[in-house]
Amino acid sequence: MAKSGSLSIVHPTSFSSAGQDAFIHALRIALAARCELHLLPLDQGPSFDPFPYVRAHLVAWGLMKESEFRADAERRFGFRIGPCDLFDGPSPATMLAFIEKLAGELLILGAEGPAGWSRLREGSMNANSSQKVGKSTLFMTPRSRGFVDPSNGDLILNRVLMPIDHHTPHARALDRASDLLNLLNPDGVEIYLLHVGKDLPAVRPSKPIAGKIRVELRSGPVAPAILAAADDLGVDLVAMPTAGNYGVLDALRGSVTERILHLAPVPVLAIPAR
Repeated sequence: MAKSGSLSIVHPTSFSSAGQDAFIHALRIALAARCELHLLPLDQGPSFDPFPYVRAHLVAWGLMKESEFRADAERRFGFRIGPCDLFDGPSPATMLAFIEKLAGELLILGAEGPAGWSRLREGSMNANSSQKVGKSTLFMTPRSRGFVDPSNGDLILNRVLMPIDHHTPHARALDRASDLLNLLNPDGVEIYLLHVGKDLPAVRPSKPIAGKIRVELRSGPVAPAILAAADDLGVDLVAMPTAGNYGVLDALRGSVTERILHLAPVPVLAIPAR
């Protein structure tokens, strides 16, 4: 697979067991995309090297030997552990400022612990420099089953649910989601476009979509309908277009997306729609 020129991944982590699922997803997606992975180590000194944690999982997955070095893994798999200096410490504000400076596309957050999305969300209200952070963000939700097998690194991503409505532009979000899904499953993913209501919004992606597009209509309160559809359809991921003016983290505040985060049975990918 050719290296992705636009994708880079940022994952704040304390390397604890509570955040292991999010870390595994960050590493596995970086391997699939052959891209740069920025691991922001929380509560660690400036000289901390995260690669031993990366190596441990690559060894467990049978992808490298314990005796091999970082350069061996980066050369063989085409991904890179990028720099992650947080000179002012790992506060929400400094993490968000670091994320904003990167040209990459994907932020991966765990649901709990010091690296959790709640901590960064609070920081987004206090840091002026972070107000324009508009990365796509993968949230490992409190109740979610991941789409990466932690025992062997296998990716299991076949069905995705994307809610759409008449108020949030979704064509760009659909394009962004498709770009990522094509990297994670080149054979194609079934994307269920879910509309809660009677009149389906027009769907006009700006480029061809790999895999199958299906339409699902539901009725009732929006958040419960989305959660029920995720269960009924057996999806592996919920992709939520977000229309916030200040990026993904601010768009979640008080929104349907935030309610989905607390109850979704699978990870949630929040995608800026503008």
